[in-house]
Amino acid sequence: MIVLSESGSEAGPDAPPAVEEASTTETTTRTVADSDGRRFYRIKPGDVLSAIAEETGVPTETLLELNPDIDPNALRPGQRLRLSR
Repeated sequence: MIVLSESGSEAGPDAPPAVEEASTTETTTRTVADSDGRRFYRIKPGDVLSAIAEETGVPTETLLELNPDIDPNALRPGQRLRLSR
């Protein structure tokens, strides 16, 4: 997001407005539960299994056991990982 604001500098009234970059925080939920109470994690670009394990509190070994069909070296955005039985 780009925010334009008037500059209070000594550049004069004909100077272009200063450009400030505003930070944005993505608030999407990546961990969801189905109707049976099983939890899942939706993979986003750049995710790696060790970081997912740390973020969710589920050990890497458990993630591999619960998701035998995944290749931990080739996670794809949009893929769902099971976090619980």
